[in-house]
Amino acid sequence: MNEYNPHGKDIRFIDSHYKDLFRLPDGGSIRITYADGESAVRKCTYIDEYHTQIGNSVFHICQFAELMERNGSTYQPEKEETLMSQEKIERWDDVKGNDAPQDKLSEFLDSTTDAYAILQLRRTDETVQERFESLASLHRQGKEPEFDHYEVVYAASLPPYKDQTMLLEGLYEKFNVAHPADFRGHSLSVSDIVALKTNAVVSFHYVDSIGFQELPAFMKLENYLKNAEMAMEDDYGMIDGIINNGKAPQMEETEKKSVLEQLKNRNEQDIPKKPARTPTERNLE
Repeated sequence: MNEYNPHGKDIRFIDSHYKDLFRLPDGGSIRITYADGESAVRKCTYIDEYHTQIGNSVFHICQFAELMERNGSTYQPEKEETLMSQEKIERWDDVKGNDAPQDKLSEFLDSTTDAYAILQLRRTDETVQERFESLASLHRQGKEPEFDHYEVVYAASLPPYKDQTMLLEGLYEKFNVAHPADFRGHSLSVSDIVALKTNAVVSFHYVDSIGFQELPAFMKLENYLKNAEMAMEDDYGMIDGIINNGKAPQMEETEKKSVLEQLKNRNEQDIPKKPARTPTERNLE
């Protein structure tokens, strides 16, 4: 029972021809089995006679049936609830942490193939009022999702897809009931962000209380360039938009004088040669 369903009506599931398949108590779960054999459990909430919230999205009951049939998926009632509660998510963060390497973002953005990334809020005082908040709640606080408040906790190659909504829903299911072994974040939840890179175009999608909301202005190019430059620059005083343009002139002059003084007491053949710097290839896990 919820605010849309004060009388405790059951949720109706049908096929694409409006034939009744089964009814589910409000707040119950279904198990979706995909064409490749993988499955996921999604909680369902009654909205009205023809609409239900399944996982994080609201569907017309016939629309959901058509999507499942189109993708070769089946669905049936699930007796046991398996999705993590917010309290469990908090405990997961406390125990597991959210310690993904900082270069996950550049791995994702620099990928030469289609890819996706999971972004979650950093655990700082700045983000306390933003964690698990809907986009509408942020707006009521006079806020927008801020790039600097997030970190990339997972990145991987993006499988081929036809429907972006179903792709995002599939990722939501995957990061709730079938975490990859190397995933160190909490289960995908409201306030998290899914980033997609398709044909070299990057988009960011906020996990909202209902569905996903695209954030076209989430990551400004200058922020990424600054972060990349700071990671590679020899001298932080030379943060100027040109990656690793060397040390400041005054520093270079001081180092030259120091080296000349040392060379007076050494033979040229004794000077060790500095090995050539080789670029590091970054690949998505």
